[in-house]
Amino acid sequence: PFFKGVFAPLQKYFAKYVSKNRAPKSAAAYESIGGSPLLKYTNKQADLLTKALQTQHGIESKAYVGMRYWYPFTEQALDDIRRDNINALVILPLYPHFSTTTSGSSLRVLQEEFSKRMDWYGPQRMRHTVVPSWYEREGYLKSMSTLINTELESFSKKELDMGKGERHILFSAHGVPNAVIEAGDPYKGHIEECVKLITQY
Repeated sequence: PFFKGVFAPLQKYFAKYVSKNRAPKSAAAYESIGGSPLLKYTNKQADLLTKALQTQHGIESKAYVGMRYWYPFTEQALDDIRRDNINALVILPLYPHFSTTTSGSSLRVLQEEFSKRMDWYGPQRMRHTVVPSWYEREGYLKSMSTLINTELESFSKKELDMGKGERHILFSAHGVPNAVIEAGDPYKGHIEECVKLITQY
């Protein structure tokens, strides 16, 4: 607790230092496989989301993509939002499960930026809401179940014979420090509940 209190103010600067020094190595690694597909996939999701809102609900919308540690940064997305004079915003982290280390970290950046420009982001100018997690949504669970079942059905007879006809599923997730969970972070519980829900489909 003592060290946590001493170094907490330095966390933001340390994170920037690490990300700045790690970025060139990460960029080189991604370049070796033709570049990271993350932004392409994210932009595709944004496009499909706006189309679904229009076709299924008759809602005209525009999606803005903001990254935590790479371009386009969250701050750049906010610049675009201000330029377009947006007055209603739904904030959707693309992490299905909430954790203070993932969605929470990104939302803190937004909170900091909002507090700097209350003339733009205050309740008199903009209404905004957050979707903190969505792992329990039926569409997500069905899509995960479909992907898993497709793979389960792809085993050859030889592979099934080697496994004595049994097929098993290993669910893997990013871990967070136990101290974070003990402090009340819901991530572990979200993961466990998500696995249980997926297996019901």
